[in-house]
Amino acid sequence: MADRGAIFISAAGWDTEYGKTYPDRMKEIEDRFNFVTPDMQQKHGIMQKIVTYKEEDMVRLLTEVGFSEINVTSSAFGNIKATARKM
Repeated sequence: MADRGAIFISAAGWDTEYGKTYPDRMKEIEDRFNFVTPDMQQKHGIMQKIVTYKEEDMVRLLTEVGFSEINVTSSAFGNIKATARKM
C-alpha cells in the first residue's frame, strides 16, 4: 500500500448479539477463531469461523502493521468500524 493510503474495515464485534455467546470470547485475539453458537449461526447466517473484535483489538492490530490516524468506533449493532492511513 502506498504511503498515506487509506483503509476502511468493518469487523465482527465483541459486543454483538453473537459475540456475547461466542465460544472463544475469553481468549486473546491471536487465539480467537471459532464458529458462533448454533443458534446464532441460524439467526445471523454466519456459517464460517470468525474472529470477534473489541475496539482496542483493532487499534492494536492496525498499529502493529504500520497504520496511524486510526479511528475505531462500534456500530449500534456492535460491529467494529475502523479507518486508518498507512505511514
